[in-house]
Parts: sequence; structure tokens; C-alpha cells
Amino acid sequence: MTTPLDDLTRYRYALFDMDGTLVDSMAYWKQLPEDYLAERGVVLDDAGREAIARSRGYGEILGYFASRGVTADLPSLFAFVTTRMAYYYESKVKAKPKTRALLDALKGAGCHMGILTMTPHADVNICLDKTDLAPYFEFVLTMEDTEDKSGKENTRIFEMALDRFGGVKPAECLFFEDSLYSIRTAREMGFPIVGVSDPWAKFEETEIRALSDFYLDLG
Repeated sequence: MTTPLDDLTRYRYALFDMDGTLVDSMAYWKQLPEDYLAERGVVLDDAGREAIARSRGYGEILGYFASRGVTADLPSLFAFVTTRMAYYYESKVKAKPKTRALLDALKGAGCHMGILTMTPHADVNICLDKTDLAPYFEFVLTMEDTEDKSGKENTRIFEMALDRFGGVKPAECLFFEDSLYSIRTAREMGFPIVGVSDPWAKFEETEIRALSDFYLDLG
């Protein structure tokens, strides 16, 4: 599936996931649940690592923790994630090689852009500042901003983003994402989908491609 930039730059609004879409951070994210469990005396085998790799969103991760007898809540996991990822964003994570060219093309065409992410605001700020991507985006919304702390498995955060753009319709706004679960939500709402290739989402690439209007490899 080819994606000529002309097909994308005709849109005036775009929402982006951050991790695995704009930046190469998913390897570090996938390590965090294993580290969290190790600190509580649970050592994962290959099957456990596979289960974690396929988990999407904090709810599924907490569910896996419970299956291993580890009691955890969202605030404690959030605090752990914020501290650990701050280091990786500060010292390791980079923008994908073709990210800036894509954002330059969209911005040059007058596209308004925002970010929807599960990453805490404190870590988002570090990431966007270190990669120099912050100036491209008019706003960032995270699960911290929703009333029930839900993420992209629900429609609320998407609705909030459309409101930030002045109440545009989903069909007017591109959604760039590397994860199947949030692509499903956006597809059901009527967003045009730009699937983004990432090594950590390889196991669901076939389904992502099937649901996407466009598909990109940003390197």
C-alpha cells in the first residue's frame, strides 16, 4: 500500500500516537512490566514475556499482574512508569528517521496536529523536548486528562481531541497509530487511519494493515 504525501496533506487535522509511532520507544515500554514484576519477586519465562508483549493499555497489564498474584493499582504503576521512562526519554529515545519529514509536510500544508498518548504528561514533555518535536503539536492529551483515566480503548479521549480542534468530525482528521487496539476504536468512530509500522507491533501488522487507509514505515 503506497501513501503519497499528497494523499495525507489534503487533510487539515491529524492526531498522532507518540510511542512506536513518532519515536522508537517501545522496546523500553515493553521492559517496564517485567521490571515491575521482578521488583516484587516474579520472574517471567518466555511465555510471560510473550503475554506482556501482547498486552495493550494499562488495564491488560494490570490484569496480567493479577494473574501472577501481584496486586497493583493504576497510581502505583503510573508512578513507576513515570520515573523509569523519564530516564529513557532523556537519554535513549529518538524520533523515527522519517518522522520529521512527515510532520514538516503536514505542517507546510496547514495541518493542525495533536497527540493522544498513554504516556504521562511529565514524560511526554521530556520526550518532545529532547526530540525537538514539541513545536509541531498544538496539544497533547493523555489518560490523565480523561475523567475516568481511560485511554484509547475508549472514545472519550478522541472526542476531547476533536473538541480541541474546534469540533471537527472524525472523517476530517487523520489518526496515526502503531497499535491495533486504538486503531479499532478510531476506525469505529470514522477516522481515516494511518497505520505506522513498528517492530513491536509486528504480531498484529496484518490486522493493522486491513483497518488502515494508509500505511507508513517511518524507519
